[in-house]
Amino acid sequence: MSDKYNNQNTFADLKINLIFGTHHKTGTIWMRSIAMAVADRCRFHFVRYPRSLKDPAKELNQATQKNSSLLRIDEKSHIRSSDRDDATVVHLIRDPRDVLVSATFYHQKSTENFLLRPWRRATGTTTYQDHIKSFESFEAQAIFEMSAYSAKVFADMNAWDYDNPNCIELKYEDLIVDRDMVLFRRVFEAAGLDASQTVEALEEVWNNSLFGALAEVKLQKAVVEEGTHHIRSGKTSQWRKHFTPELAAAFHSKYQPLLERLGYETDGSWVDSV
Repeated sequence: MSDKYNNQNTFADLKINLIFGTHHKTGTIWMRSIAMAVADRCRFHFVRYPRSLKDPAKELNQATQKNSSLLRIDEKSHIRSSDRDDATVVHLIRDPRDVLVSATFYHQKSTENFLLRPWRRATGTTTYQDHIKSFESFEAQAIFEMSAYSAKVFADMNAWDYDNPNCIELKYEDLIVDRDMVLFRRVFEAAGLDASQTVEALEEVWNNSLFGALAEVKLQKAVVEEGTHHIRSGKTSQWRKHFTPELAAAFHSKYQPLLERLGYETDGSWVDSV
C-alpha cells in the first residue's frame, strides 16, 4: 500500500464522506438499513467503517467510481478523531435505560455469535445467552446485563467526545418520531447531497423506518435479523414498564452520571417514580 493510502486523511477529499456512528441497541440495524438503501439508490459506496480502514486504497477506488461518495457505519462508534474532523459524522444515542431493556430481551433470543459462547469472567463455562436466561426474573437478568455486555456499550457511549462541533449528535427518541424527516434532511444536506439526491435519500429513510413503510411490516412481525425479530419495539421510555425499584436503584448507582451527561435526567429523582 502506497504512502498516499496510508495517510489517515485518505477519504477527506471525497465529495461525500458520511459516517453513521451508533451503539448496540441504539437503532444500529435501522441506521444500517437506511445507509445501505441510500447508498444503493444514490450510487454511493457503502462499507462498514472498520473494514474501510483495512484496505483504504480499495475503498477509495470504489468510492471514487461511485459519485466520489462514501457512506459508512460504525456500530460501536470507535471512529478515529481524524475521521471525526474530516467526515460528516452522525452519532446516535438512546436512553441507556431503554438500551438495557432492549439488550436484556434481545440477548435471550438472538443468534449472534458473541451470545452463543461462554464469557469466562461473567458466565464461567455457560454461554452468555444461557446464563442470562438462567435468571428467573427480568430484574435479575437486567442487573446481570448492565454489568456485562451493556457495561461495554455504556463505556463507549461515555467515552464519546460530545463537544466536537463537526459531529451531528442525535437521539434515537427524536429520530423515531421524525415523520417529516427534518433531522434526516439536516444530515444529508450537511453531508453534501444535492437536492435530487436528498429527495431520493429521504424516500429510502421513509421506506426503512417504523414511522414509514416499515410500520405495516412491523405490525406483521416480519422484520427479521439473523433469524430473530431484531426490532422488538420502536417505543421510547420502555424502561418505565420494566424497571422495578430495585433495578432502578442499581442502575442509578452505576450509571446516573451517564444519564445526566447524555441529557436524559438532571438528577436522581426519577428513581422515586418507579
